[in-house]
Amino acid sequence: MTKTVTVNTVAVTSLRETKKPEIKPVLASVWKEIQGADDWEDLMEPLNPLLRDEIVRYGEFVSACYKAFDLEPGSKRYLNCKYGRKNMFAKVGMEKPGYNVVKYIYATPDISIPMQSTACCGRWIGYVAVSNDEETKRLGRRDILVSFRGTVTQSEWIANFMSSLTPAMLDPTDARLEVQVETGFLNLYTSDDSTCKFSQGSCRQQLLSEISRMINKYKGEEMSITLAGHSLGSSLATLLGYDLAELGLNRDGNNEIQITVYSFGGPRVGNFEFKKRCEELGVKVLRVVNVNDPVTKLPGVFLNENSRVLGKFELPWSCSCYTHVGVELSLDFFEMENPTCVHDLDAYIGLLKCPNMEQMSEEVPSAPLLAILLFQLLVFSSITLVSATGDQYCAPSSCGNLTNIRYPFRLKDDPPNCGDLNYELTCDHLNHTVLTLLSNSYYVSNITYDDSFYINLVYFKIQVKYVGMEKYNNINNGSCSHLPLPASPLTFSNLSHNKHYMAYKWVTLVNCSKEVKNKSMHHYYNDYDYDDYYYKPMPCLSHNNNSFVYLINGYKSYEIRNLKPSCRFLAMFPGDINGYFSGQQPPDIFKFLAQGFTLNGDIRMLNAIIDCLRRSMR
Repeated sequence: MTKTVTVNTVAVTSLRETKKPEIKPVLASVWKEIQGADDWEDLMEPLNPLLRDEIVRYGEFVSACYKAFDLEPGSKRYLNCKYGRKNMFAKVGMEKPGYNVVKYIYATPDISIPMQSTACCGRWIGYVAVSNDEETKRLGRRDILVSFRGTVTQSEWIANFMSSLTPAMLDPTDARLEVQVETGFLNLYTSDDSTCKFSQGSCRQQLLSEISRMINKYKGEEMSITLAGHSLGSSLATLLGYDLAELGLNRDGNNEIQITVYSFGGPRVGNFEFKKRCEELGVKVLRVVNVNDPVTKLPGVFLNENSRVLGKFELPWSCSCYTHVGVELSLDFFEMENPTCVHDLDAYIGLLKCPNMEQMSEEVPSAPLLAILLFQLLVFSSITLVSATGDQYCAPSSCGNLTNIRYPFRLKDDPPNCGDLNYELTCDHLNHTVLTLLSNSYYVSNITYDDSFYINLVYFKIQVKYVGMEKYNNINNGSCSHLPLPASPLTFSNLSHNKHYMAYKWVTLVNCSKEVKNKSMHHYYNDYDYDDYYYKPMPCLSHNNNSFVYLINGYKSYEIRNLKPSCRFLAMFPGDINGYFSGQQPPDIFKFLAQGFTLNGDIRMLNAIIDCLRRSMR
């Protein structure tokens, strides 16, 4: 069943009929209808304002997953949540969401990837939250919420495109072999990786255990189970909804807890029998879909609900046809300048918040076809695309000890078609390879490349040293107080605005008028807060009893948001302190800086739309 909403429709305030603007009904009195008890009948055309508000609200809970997900390769929590459960919502800008996070969820696809460098492939996929007492009163029930992010990692992309169907078999007492789902989604939902420190079983085991715990904790209260996700996350939400209902975990005698799935830009999950069984079990699914979003047309581009039957006759391949589940709420937006943004969750939410915005698809009638073709090109193409400013097949250049200067790098005297001008280096008269960045020059000592399969073409690391810092190698510890710190224009703030280089490790120095007493070092895992820093004394720079210089070390210490009241910012340098200042001798910041630092970067397909890809290819 498909219901379509036009984006410029004027919202109404009655649940069952269109009238002149009135005061909205209280959500607590109509929540079952808003959650799909009647399959959203009469709430879609035009879109009911209460329903619109709820869709946006749950969409923002999904958006929080992306905002909290750590994508910095140098971070201790890379590909996990950046924040502890208690302050996650506040950290992503949701100050009073009315929910408390009770569990983080990790997923592990059972897929072998040769270039995957870490033994553990379990990644943070979302969270379980429960409405607090005040929000429960407003909602009219205790809401157990599960929110899932979409695709980010390589193994998740592969899981997306394992498009064969396989029996779900989630109920051990009744296999129901005719109920089939996409292999990759089921794999991600049910696989376990015991090598991961965060893992507590498969994604499925974690979810069933925690939701059962919450149901038991609030037994006797009126409850709802709301599952929300974007892209791959919507598939997991739909699988979880089916799983809970098939096992009867939402039923206690004659009482049944309503299960509702809010799917944003979600693909098809299973076959017709899967859809039929979800409907029999009472799982309500509201699919918010951009008609130009190619992900919503996958899998089953050719074998889908529209090719199951011919007239009244079921075709032989009908059991292999993918079928969407639930009620569809159709949106329509497209930007010719950024065609991949059709899948962006923020675009979905933004359009729902601004229902009178002009439709962008009118200028390109063939937008759905164009989006699908572009999507397939980005994901499946094995042809290496090159930057508009360079060719990656030129022979490597050399300067001094560096013999592997290749794409994206180039030397100034290389042929014009080689490398990328944004990564141009020079070879000086002493055969030093020199990088000029933000008006400063640095000697390049090493470059490493990682040509790996993903949206990116090339990852690289470039090791550089400050020009003129060699003299600091010969000074003795404690004898450098008369030396000035080297001038460096690099800070986390200005380098983060550079599109070509980034630094994941930083050293921050502060000058304090009082001596600082440290707490114990943080472990950066589980539910710790990361607002305290470890202050490492720098006696080489401390001059008297009123000036104590420290190197601060802690999670994202470059943000220096929570300095001690007696301290002020002194300097910031890129560099990795791990292991360097671990001994008992007083640390020497000058010798540390003389070692240089590492810059990272990557070259991606279609640089002109890179900013959009970061948001939309999930």
